Amino acid sequence: MALVLMYHNIVASDEARARFHPAHRPYVLTRAEFAGHIDLALELGWKFLTIADLYTDAANDNRRILLTFDDSWENADAVDVMAERKLEGVFFLNSGEIGSPGRLTVEGVRRMAAAGQEVGSHSARHEFLTHLSEPDLRKSLADSKSALAEMSGKPVRFLSAPGGRYNSLVARVAREVGYEAFFVSLPGFAGRIPDDFIMKRIGVAAARLRNILTHPSLYVLRRRVRYRFLRLFSRFSAKHGGEGH
Repeated sequence: MALVLMYHNIVASDEARARFHPAHRPYVLTRAEFAGHIDLALELGWKFLTIADLYTDAANDNRRILLTFDDSWENADAVDVMAERKLEGVFFLNSGEIGSPGRLTVEGVRRMAAAGQEVGSHSARHEFLTHLSEPDLRKSLADSKSALAEMSGKPVRFLSAPGGRYNSLVARVAREVGYEAFFVSLPGFAGRIPDDFIMKRIGVAAARLRNILTHPSLYVLRRRVRYRFLRLFSRFSAKHGGEGH
């Protein structure tokens, strides 16, 4: 089975990372760190999936990785590193934040898609989907899907849940709106897009990857235990949250 890795910001340097709020810095990697993650995965015998692989049994092979990125950060460094290595990933964008300070512009979305990266939806404005009424949920998911398709010039097939929050209503509406897979932050393994179209992911911080890739089953088990702890004591996953941000 595959691991779907969830990143957020990839920036040029430590100086660029230092400009972010301390609470967000664990989600920010430098270009060199991100390139090192890719090189480490290859060194350990992992291979990277293409988007097309998600529709075939190739995604069920052992030691496969798909790269994903949440939020609408500029992430030009991530796109460049992946282009150098001919890798594909999914960039989940908030359609209503495009053009905001520090975020992608419409032209940036076009360049990302032209570079062979998949543009997915992360809702309109990073609203927690479980907090929305069904009509508002449907509007957010449909509007984001159509807006990002217009910006990128390509169909928007995939959705990820802001903050990891999702439930059966969110999954049902997402499918009805026309998404082909729903990426969540519940720790686990993934593979070919399943019948329930839920794709589990693992959040990655700068120093964590070797542990994830060396002992993936143990790592997933530990993250699952943490998830259950949150469910019992903070009620966080009463809305099916996970490791999202």
